[in-house]
Amino acid sequence: ALKEPWEEKQRRIKESSPYGYLSSWQLLSVIVKCGDDLRQELLASQLLIMLQRIWEAERVPLWVHPYRILVLSDDSGLIEPILNTVSLHQIKKHCQLSLGEYFAQEFGESNSESFLTAQRNFVQSCAAYCLVCYLVQVKDRHNGNILLDGEGHLIHIDFGFILSTSPRNLGFETSPFKLTPEFVEVMGGIGSDMFEYFKILILQGMVAARKHMDKILTLVEIMRLGSQLP
Repeated sequence: ALKEPWEEKQRRIKESSPYGYLSSWQLLSVIVKCGDDLRQELLASQLLIMLQRIWEAERVPLWVHPYRILVLSDDSGLIEPILNTVSLHQIKKHCQLSLGEYFAQEFGESNSESFLTAQRNFVQSCAAYCLVCYLVQVKDRHNGNILLDGEGHLIHIDFGFILSTSPRNLGFETSPFKLTPEFVEVMGGIGSDMFEYFKILILQGMVAARKHMDKILTLVEIMRLGSQLP
C-alpha cells in the first residue's frame, strides 16, 4: 500500500493526542486553498452530483465520487480530500508498475473474484468520468489528478479548468477525455467483454444525460448568473 489507511492514521494520532480520551474526539482531513478561485471547482462538484443523481434515477450503473467544496472568498476555500486513494502518478513513481500490473498486485489473479469486482468498479467509474470530462469539458487531465481507491474505482479531482476555461487560456486539449492504453488493459483489452461493457455504459450514460439536459444547462446558468466566472 502506498498510503496509510485513514482508519489506521486516525487510531495512531488518537493514541498520541492529549485529547484522545474524549468520546467526542474526531480527526478531520481538509485541504486549505489560498490564492485559488474555487468557484469553478464548486460548479464542477455540483454538476458531478447532478449527473450522479441522473444516472441513479435512470438506473445506469455509472460511479462517481463527488467531494465537498466550501468557497470562503474569491481566492480561498476548503476542499474535502478523498481518503484511502493513491494517484496514478504515485503508482508510477513508487511502484514502477503498469496500471494492469498494479491491479494484479492489489486485487489478485485476473480470474479471482476480488480482481473481477475491482475491474468492474474500474470500468463503471472510468466510463462515468469519461462522460463527465466530455460533457463538462474538463481539461488538464494528468496522472497527478486521477486517483485509484481501494476498491478499484477511478476518481478524477481538480476541476479548475472546465467549460470555456483552460490553462493560460490555451485550448490545447486534443481528446475529449482521457482513455489510455493502460486503462483499456485493465478492462481486458479491446474486444474484451468489459471493454464492450464500457462502451455500453458510455452510450447509456450519454442518453440519460441528454434526457435531462435542461437541468444541467439551468444549473450552469444559475451558477454563472451575476458571477465573474468565464
